[in-house]
Amino acid sequence: MDKDSKPSASAAEIMSQAIGQAQTAMENYLSMMQKVMAVSPWTQLELKTRTDLSEKMKKYAEDNIEAAFEYSRSLTHSKDLQDIVKAQSDFARAQFRSLSEQMKSLYEAATREAAEAMKKPFNFSS
Repeated sequence: MDKDSKPSASAAEIMSQAIGQAQTAMENYLSMMQKVMAVSPWTQLELKTRTDLSEKMKKYAEDNIEAAFEYSRSLTHSKDLQDIVKAQSDFARAQFRSLSEQMKSLYEAATREAAEAMKKPFNFSS
């Protein structure tokens, strides 16, 4: 039995390392995304409004990525199929709820920004 536990411990360690590397890559991606958002088409809108939508999008992306990593970590600690099924169900339920709330919030923020942008005259001169 000791032989059986060693390979699974090794696999869990490899999986944990892979998750750590993926998380570092995603953090780099989010940092780059933040820089891109700073020069997005919303630059013609007022800074506060633009920042609100950009920050929401950035935060939601970070939250969703963190939830995926948390789910991956929970899978590495699963002891049997029942643990895996529970982790999957919990993750799917939480993500569905979270994504629904995020979409509603982004829709409201985008609608506010569009309404605000339409109040001002367009400035096509550079």
